Amino acid sequence: MRCLLCCICVLAVVSCESTHQSRPCFEVKRALGKETSLFSLCSDVSITPLDNIQNTNIAMDNLLLEVSNQYFYLLDRSNNQVAVYDKNGAYVSLIKPSDTVIDISSYEDKYLDLLIGGGALEYSADGSSLLHEFSFRDCGIELRSLARRDDNVLVLTGTSSGKAYDCEFFIDRNSYIEMESPVADEEDYFSGRFFRCEGTTYFYCSSDGEVSHYTNDDFIWTAHKWQFKETVSSFSNVQKTSTNYYLQFTFDGDKNVLVFDESSGKYLVVQKTKEGVIFPLGVIHGNTNYYCCRSDQLYALLSPDYLDEEGKTKYQESIVKESNVIISYSLR
Repeated sequence: MRCLLCCICVLAVVSCESTHQSRPCFEVKRALGKETSLFSLCSDVSITPLDNIQNTNIAMDNLLLEVSNQYFYLLDRSNNQVAVYDKNGAYVSLIKPSDTVIDISSYEDKYLDLLIGGGALEYSADGSSLLHEFSFRDCGIELRSLARRDDNVLVLTGTSSGKAYDCEFFIDRNSYIEMESPVADEEDYFSGRFFRCEGTTYFYCSSDGEVSHYTNDDFIWTAHKWQFKETVSSFSNVQKTSTNYYLQFTFDGDKNVLVFDESSGKYLVVQKTKEGVIFPLGVIHGNTNYYCCRSDQLYALLSPDYLDEEGKTKYQESIVKESNVIISYSLR
């Protein structure tokens, strides 16, 4: 199996090289010179204040958001806990495992998976019940990210001694395998993560934003390699809709979001919109970009003028309460 996966990775990369040549070379400085309105990126903006959990602090400085059809999940790495809220912002449950949680991933409103050192925990979608504990025997690397490719398979990435590894855990066979990547190194996988779009699993490399597609028949192939005219770094997020890729990276010390239309080849780069607000990239689910922040950050991210009357009320109440808030951008 390891040899097969390795050959598949190499062949997939080679077969994709010819198509990369026709893709655009992104010119960040030129694109930043063109003003972009917030509402050319999205058709609507709304906010959802999250319940303050009694006697529990959710640290926002080291937070990871995950989204499903029914729930918001907040991995608070500083306090090693996962808070679960419904889509109205109501508190549902709090998971506080004894092991350090490295990553989280939701799957089709069936499961919430937590990556821990040498294994994973499978919870019910609402986080109220621990369903299974998976132990990855013979795991000799530092695991960094996970996603559920389908009902039976967890895909994972890890690093060790400068090398990058692709891993799988087959639930029905209780079988774990790991394979050194033939094309990536530790820097590529160090803080890269899995993401999903329309039921398909992808992974982005943190060094260059390269996107890999994980198929249900054990293929791992390069979906996109990017070309930039200028030097960019620190790809901290990549998301996808049916038509567009969204890449968050650092250029000249600032975070920027690149929006790339696959069909037309057109792209734009946003640091601040024409209206003077930041367009943050969070988790794209169901063609909506969800971003979690503290209410005192709302001023930098949107004006209450962008919201309907109910939204304006929530905006003012959130600032007074100093709560955590989910901003929802309905993407075009």
